[in-house]
Amino acid sequence: MIAAVLTRAELESRVDELGPGPELEQLAATLSPAERELLQQVLLERSGTAGYALRERARAKGWLRRLWDA
Repeated sequence: MIAAVLTRAELESRVDELGPGPELEQLAATLSPAERELLQQVLLERSGTAGYALRERARAKGWLRRLWDA
């Protein structure tokens, strides 16, 4: 059986769903080396940098985007 490869969007969704903790570690243990590297990139981006929150707000449709578009 061929294992499905998770995309970046799918990994980001799973990280949002699981949050920090043992469940995320269990997920990492089931991933292929390439998927673990992608997961590491996602987690590093979300490691508490102030820029991440701003990028997420800009990426989301909302008042900030409407303000910038105006």
